[in-house]
Amino acid sequence: MWVICNTPNCHLFSKDDNGHLDCSKTSLANFPNGMSQPVIALSDPNPDNLFEASNVYKIGNVFILIVECIGTNGCRYFRSWTSTSLTGTWSIYAATMTNPFAGAANIMFTGTPWTDNISHGEMIRTNAPTDYNVLPWCIALLTATNSLC
Repeated sequence: MWVICNTPNCHLFSKDDNGHLDCSKTSLANFPNGMSQPVIALSDPNPDNLFEASNVYKIGNVFILIVECIGTNGCRYFRSWTSTSLTGTWSIYAATMTNPFAGAANIMFTGTPWTDNISHGEMIRTNAPTDYNVLPWCIALLTATNSLC
């Protein structure tokens, strides 16, 4: 789940594991209480195309939505969409395995590549938990070098 606020509302984006990205909202004054019934903000007939780890950010006057997906090869990558409104139409930005927001097709490593999966990322992170369910995940920093954002 991901919360992002604008004036006058807080929007809660969440996945349902059925190919839907849902959004509910409440006023800034009521947050975190009073969330509305969720509405479908984005959908795909293939649940793997909207799998998990959705994040919404505002960059300038544009909102960017990223969602983790499962590719046809089973590897994880991120698709992305943009909108001028949190309730508006989401337009595809980079959303395929060959042109992902972040994935094996556009990630370079220093030295030997250690993964083909880009999973549960955030565009901006100031710290990381020391225990993520004790899973052997490697935390990495992806740095955009040719982005239009």
